[in-house]
Amino acid sequence: GNRFAFWAVNAGGDFAWWAAENIAPSVLIRFLGIRPALVAAAPQAERDRVMSFVRGVEPLSLRFSGINIDSAPELHEQPLAEIAAPTLIVSARDDLFNTLPAAEFAAARIPSAKLVVYDTGGHLLVGRTQEVRMAIRTFLAGEGLIPSNH
Repeated sequence: GNRFAFWAVNAGGDFAWWAAENIAPSVLIRFLGIRPALVAAAPQAERDRVMSFVRGVEPLSLRFSGINIDSAPELHEQPLAEIAAPTLIVSARDDLFNTLPAAEFAAARIPSAKLVVYDTGGHLLVGRTQEVRMAIRTFLAGEGLIPSNH
C-alpha cells in the first residue's frame, strides 16, 4: 500500500528517498514495515533508531537488487528440519511485512526452535529493544552458549 516508496525503489530514486526522508518520513517508516503512529508514540531514542534505519537505506540505488530479492516470493520448500543450530525466531504481530506466518512456519519445522512474538513493534520491533535483548540472552543461556548469570 505504499506506492511512492515502491516507485522510489523501482526507479532507483536516491533523490526521491532523500526528499521523502526530509518531507514525509512517515511514508518511509511505513515502507520499513512499521506503523508511523507507533514510531510517533515511541520515546525519542526509539524514534532516532528508526530514523537511523531510514537514513541507512541511502543510497537507495545500491539496495535495489537486494530489495528485489527480499520482495520476491520463495516458492520452494526449504530443508528447515535439517537445521541443527539453536534457533530463535522473533516477530511482531503488527509487522507490516507480515512476517509472523513465516516465523510460525519456520518455528514449527526447525527442531527445537523457539518463537518469540510481540503484539506490537512493527518490523524493527519499536519499543521492544530491552525485551528482545533479554529474550536473546535467555535463549543463549538456555542453550549453554553464554553463562546464565548474564
